[in-house]
Amino acid sequence: MFQLDEYFDGLQQCTSEETLLACFDEAAKTVGYAGYNIFYGYLDDRGRVTPELGGYDNSTLPAPLVETYDQEEWHSVDPLLAYESRSLVPFTTASAFANTVPGSVTETMWHAMLDFKIEHELNIPIRRANGAGQISLHMADRSKDVFAHFQETLPIAHTIMTAFYGVFENRFLRKSPLFLTPENPFTPREKDCLQWAAQGHSNADLAERLGVSVRTAKFHVENAMKKIDAKTRAEAVAIALTRGYIQL
Repeated sequence: MFQLDEYFDGLQQCTSEETLLACFDEAAKTVGYAGYNIFYGYLDDRGRVTPELGGYDNSTLPAPLVETYDQEEWHSVDPLLAYESRSLVPFTTASAFANTVPGSVTETMWHAMLDFKIEHELNIPIRRANGAGQISLHMADRSKDVFAHFQETLPIAHTIMTAFYGVFENRFLRKSPLFLTPENPFTPREKDCLQWAAQGHSNADLAERLGVSVRTAKFHVENAMKKIDAKTRAEAVAIALTRGYIQL
């Protein structure tokens, strides 16, 4: 059984980009995923994600596919980039290509992905004030029911991915002047509540730590959720981690 506490501790102990990626990759494999793709790009003046403005890209994707993607400039038609520039809801690669027009460049891109058998990906969008991106995990065992596997592993996979990215951005990506952190929208109490919620504490735990009633603790959490348009407590934690408002 996957141990989240051990994984969180492992992330904190990583001292280099390589060891952090290795820790993330190992965790992903324990829940049935064989590889990853981490991409972050900046938004152009039309609100589209583009690697041409700089960013970050690291993956275990086959090198020939990556080379073709760059040479053909598929980022300009990539439905994955279009999706992550407007949504924070996890999605599958197959669903992003569902409305592909026959004979289009996008269809060519999709068939290239099928050739390398990486169509079964779970994608978690990343959104910040000046850009967007995604973390993708590739299915390890394609003999399984793909969507059943996604549904079964989504909660733990989402936690693994967002926890990794929160640490990764804070430790390494922010060293670049391009990774500007927008002003934290939370009050100190709201930030503390989300910080502790990210560590698995209940509202009752938050109330005890703050010395307030459970109702007051819940009030702080709900205020934080409203400020970042989160519909659930878990979504608020995920958004706060990916935007760097809180850290694990």
